[in-house]
Amino acid sequence: MTRFQKRLALDFVLVSQALFLTSLIISRNALFISPQRNDGGITSYNFLLFNTLLAWIPYLIGRVLCEYRKYLQKYVQIFFILLWLLFFPNAFYVMTDVMHYLELHNAPSWFDALLLMIHGAHGILVGSIAAVYLVKLYTVKIRERIYSYLGVAVLNSIGIYTGRFLRFNSWDTLSNPFSIVATIIERYTDVISHPVAYPFTLIVALFSLSMFCIVDLLSMQGNDHK
Repeated sequence: MTRFQKRLALDFVLVSQALFLTSLIISRNALFISPQRNDGGITSYNFLLFNTLLAWIPYLIGRVLCEYRKYLQKYVQIFFILLWLLFFPNAFYVMTDVMHYLELHNAPSWFDALLLMIHGAHGILVGSIAAVYLVKLYTVKIRERIYSYLGVAVLNSIGIYTGRFLRFNSWDTLSNPFSIVATIIERYTDVISHPVAYPFTLIVALFSLSMFCIVDLLSMQGNDHK
């Protein structure tokens, strides 16, 4: 198989997995009707569909750059890379949706557990492949690649913390960037008041970095067997 054919095959598998996840969410809604709540809690897992869509944005941007980089001007490539960085945390963010487990009590707990685990695993996989796509596209030396993975992992973990605990999203970065930066700085400088910031960031960054390295090594192994 050529490299292009391998990428198409990977696209097919990931899309099939996303459709399978979508079918699970739709099936849950059809089989288990959620009661209305007055406490502001969730009433369904429909938000998983939107989060999955957001998780795919960095992957799609990476695919565009992989296929059309040679046709794009440098400033266009820089725009896509910045857009990629902006949306990338959405991919790994979905693993934190497991926090909603047992908030709904109208379906078997095993079904919701599987649904949230598949949802999280899909986002992690899509995000890891997206990171490897982009980093390998713009780096040559191993050291450059490792530093790039480390930088993406740190920014990714900060972005996830910002989304999960500060409730900012990618769109807020465009509409109110100074407020977000000020809030993030305040969270990471006032450790006493916000003890979760550093442990959460460290754990997510290390996990992200490990996933990038695993996918990178697997891709290299595939090339060795050509």
